[in-house]
Order: sequence, then C-alpha cells, then structure tokens
Amino acid sequence: MTTGLENLRAWPLAIFLAAVATAHVLALAWLFRQYRQRRHQELRRRPPPVAWSIEELLLLGVFYVALQSVFAAWVMPLGINEANGVNAPVAEEAQQHPLAVLLEQDTRWPVLILCVASAVILAPLAEELLFRHLLQGGLAVWERRWFRLRGDDTREQPYSLFPIVASSLLFALIHWRDTRGPPLDAELLIKIILAGSLTNLSFVCGVSAWSRWRHGDWGWTPPGEPSSLRRDVRLAGLALAACVVPVYLVQLLAQALLAGSGIAPDPIPLFGLALVLGGLFAYTGRLAPCVLLHAGFNALSLLGWSLDRLTR
Repeated sequence: MTTGLENLRAWPLAIFLAAVATAHVLALAWLFRQYRQRRHQELRRRPPPVAWSIEELLLLGVFYVALQSVFAAWVMPLGINEANGVNAPVAEEAQQHPLAVLLEQDTRWPVLILCVASAVILAPLAEELLFRHLLQGGLAVWERRWFRLRGDDTREQPYSLFPIVASSLLFALIHWRDTRGPPLDAELLIKIILAGSLTNLSFVCGVSAWSRWRHGDWGWTPPGEPSSLRRDVRLAGLALAACVVPVYLVQLLAQALLAGSGIAPDPIPLFGLALVLGGLFAYTGRLAPCVLLHAGFNALSLLGWSLDRLTR
C-alpha cells in the first residue's frame, strides 16, 4: 500500500505547495524586517493616476454594463436556466469554478488558451481598471475633495479605508455564484467565457482610449512619474507571496462552512485579496502592480488546480 506522496503524480502538487509556503514565509520575514527598520513610515498615500469625474464614472459604468448585455445576449438568448433546467439537483461538478468545469470536459489547446487568456490576462486587466482605477480612484478623489471642503490638509490626511473597503466589497460581490443546478455543458461554457473575454477586452480598450483622449494619459501611473516594470513586478511578487497562503486558507474554511448551501465561497477569500490590491493601489498610485498581482494569483490558482487534477 502506498501513500499519496509515494505516488509520482502527487509530487508536482507537493512541490508547488512547498514553494508557495516558502515564498510566503520569506515575504513575511522581509516585511517584518522592513517594519523593524521603520521603512513603512515612508509610505504616503498617492493620488490616483486620473481624477475621474462623476459623469465619467457613470458613463464608463454604463459602457461596461452595455458590453456585458450585448455579449450575454449573443451567448445566452434564452438564459442559462432555460437552457439547462431550473430545478435540477446540486451536482458536485457544479460546485467548481466554470473554468475548472470546462477544463474537466475539454482539454483541447484552443480551450486551454482561451481559459488562460481569460483568467490570467483579460480578467485582471478589466477588473483592476474597473475596481481600482475607476471605482477606488474615483472614491479617493471625492474623498480628497471632501477633506478640502472641511479645511483639512490633504497632504497630511491619512488614506481613508473607505475607498479600499467599498471597492473591495463590490469586487467580492460580483464573484458571487449560485452553484445549484446541473453543470453547464462545454459548448455553453466556451461561449460564456468567450463573451466575458470579449467584454473585458472591449472595456480595457474603451477605458484606455477614453483616458488618453480626455486626460492625455493612459492612467497607469501618477502624473509625472515614470513607469518601472521591474519595480512593479517586484511589488506584485512580494504582495502575492505575502497574501496567497491566507487567502487560500480562508477559501478552504469558507468552502467547508458553505458546503451544501448552494453558494460558492469565492467572495469571502476574494474580499481579502481585494483589500491587498486596494492597499497596493492606494500607496503606489500605480495600476500595473495590481494587475500583475491579480494575474499572478489567478495563474497560481489555475496551476494549483491543474496539479491537483493530476493526483486524482
């Protein structure tokens, strides 16, 4: 009789988990050292790259909803319930993320490329633009105006948690999933993921073009600050290593607590991840570290799921 680790198929997953845990410990040790050296006192809140107006935020919000509606109508003219049944029992496969369900059914290269592009590239770009750049950035601008109306010195006013928490809460809520009902078939899942990818791509292009046209800047860095890919990658990697283990542990706990409820646990751990993303954006004013952190987290999750699948 052999144990799981004696099975060669289990070694890649074990190495992956060990590497993630080691990176987490090293990141915490480095952060503790920085704290002991009082490097954290050098942190100051940074202004958002673009000072969005209320009208612009409403317009871009309507643009995003319109894109979702157009592509959803193309993919599901009758809706998911009509296509798959309304009162079907909860299936074990339906508890998984739609990407995992699709990859369980179809592992062709075009499908793999679509899933990776959707999860690792397009979703992080669009969601960070929407929740950090637009929503959190807009709330931070309005907050600064409120401080000025009260007569406060905005240069010394500490960064309020409200823009971070509000945008993080909405980020978590959009990942709510009802797992009741049968798993969707591969063809419909491909259409859903393709529609989401096209929505995200169109939104990223539209927001970037609007920012360039109206504000003369792409909006990725604070005004007058040069971009630095190396610095952004370092910040994103450190933040990812520091937060990935707690987020995964919360995911496992939420999954155990919500087992059999028909509700996916995704919003609970993703709220914690969004807080980290929001804090990174607040204290750097840069969008690239947030996109890289988000992409790295999704890539790790996809890799971990793939390695776990090999052990079955």
